[in-house]
Amino acid sequence: ASLQDQTRAKALEGDLRDKGFPAFIEQAEVKQKLWHRIRVGPEADRKRAESIAASIKAQTGLNVQIQRYP
Repeated sequence: ASLQDQTRAKALEGDLRDKGFPAFIEQAEVKQKLWHRIRVGPEADRKRAESIAASIKAQTGLNVQIQRYP
């Protein structure tokens, strides 16, 4: 997720962590606005990442995107 509200971002991060996911927040500036991106991982194995994404969706209802991480 990408949220502008830091409080909501921290709440989502905490919810994911409470469910056992290794969540963290990255900040990004896009068009002069600060966004708080909630990430889970990183996970090197694609199949494992897909499994984690399916678990997140099942437990939270969130739509999940798998992205490469530097």
